Amino acid sequence: MKHKQNSAKLTVHPGIFDVLGRRLVSDAVRALAELIKNSYDADATEVRIRFVEQNGSRQIIVQDDGQGMTRSSIMSGWLQVGTPNKRQQAISRNGRAMTGSMGIGRLAAFSLADRIAINTGAAPSTWLTFSLDATKIAQAKQIDEIRIPIRRTGRPQDRQTGTDIILSHPRWWPDSDEEIQSLKTRLAAIKGPAGETFKIFIEHGESAEELEPEEALTKGAPYVIAATVDADGIPSYSVSATSSLYRGPAKIRRGGWNRRDTSRSFRHLANIRLTATWRPRGRRADNDYWQTSEIFASTPGIRVYRDDIRVMPYGEESNDWLNIEARYVGRGALSRMPRRNQVSGWVTISRKSNPRLMDTTNRDGLIRNEAFDQLVEFCQLALDFLAEVRRGLEPRSKAKRKGTSEVRKGLVAVDELRKQLPSTEATSQQLNLLEDILQSAANDMELLALY
Repeated sequence: MKHKQNSAKLTVHPGIFDVLGRRLVSDAVRALAELIKNSYDADATEVRIRFVEQNGSRQIIVQDDGQGMTRSSIMSGWLQVGTPNKRQQAISRNGRAMTGSMGIGRLAAFSLADRIAINTGAAPSTWLTFSLDATKIAQAKQIDEIRIPIRRTGRPQDRQTGTDIILSHPRWWPDSDEEIQSLKTRLAAIKGPAGETFKIFIEHGESAEELEPEEALTKGAPYVIAATVDADGIPSYSVSATSSLYRGPAKIRRGGWNRRDTSRSFRHLANIRLTATWRPRGRRADNDYWQTSEIFASTPGIRVYRDDIRVMPYGEESNDWLNIEARYVGRGALSRMPRRNQVSGWVTISRKSNPRLMDTTNRDGLIRNEAFDQLVEFCQLALDFLAEVRRGLEPRSKAKRKGTSEVRKGLVAVDELRKQLPSTEATSQQLNLLEDILQSAANDMELLALY
């Protein structure tokens, strides 16, 4: 007797657009960063983020001059969730390393708006347009019920090829000057300090501004840290100090301080490079050793760039992925460990040499695996080497601050009062309390002098 074999069809509910779009990327700036990365992958030389207000309506337009899309690439790219295109073709037509790999970055647009229109052209005479409505998509029972009309449209006068992503009635908008400046600062860091030309512009109101990418931060820095891992996974560390800024008692080495650590092998970190600087933080004790007007680093934190494009959120204001501050507190000021807002720089990785450094699905950093642990350890060891050099150039100062000496005078005065006032229990208690307060203040001031 033959048994009938039953089979079922695997389907995907249209709600996947909500899960992989609106819910996957909750930060608006990161969502814009994903769309900018798509422009980069399309070999664009520039991308413009335009905030347009007209007749009470708002739109965010992401506009590039990249390769654009044909009808077939729309169907196999934008309209196919999780497409393997960028995994199968890791290099763009013009030789750029692709920043995307999972085929879902474009869905970040749904975290900004429900209604999205795309105008795109792979040739001057074949511009196409189509639109997506998250509300209508969610109302469908099956994803294969959804039909997206693709129509011909006119080419914009300013470009031959490219793509415009138009987000209508966005749920996020930078209203204040602070929000606009924060947006500019964060998006400016998408492009790394080296590599080919890729310009990012922000247009808001009447102003249009090109965002400047990261530059070498070594000018005016007391210390410069450079660390590398060779093809065999062996790390090397180098720290140089700017002699013209130093006013301490030690001698600056002309060739800097160098160390090759053959005791460790970071097999997942071949050919990566760390570049960072250290600057004093405020008018503190460490300024006794350095003469510099640049008290605060303009962009503190250590950022990560893969193939010249930023990996979020490393180096963001709220992200201390190397536990720099916790390590400073744990080891104490005399260790000369840096604080997070004293260090500024980046580490560069690549998809080809470091394939195990992989993005999380929601683009919130890298997967926490062995390769990521090695990356953290490598960067921390570089900062440890900096602290070692600092301990040699910045010995503990024996000078006490003026405030400490004033408190000590107060303690002497309390002792004199004790001798002059009548010895009563109430007086004794009050003088003991005052003495305890002054002694505690003196201890705190001496401790602060070390920081």
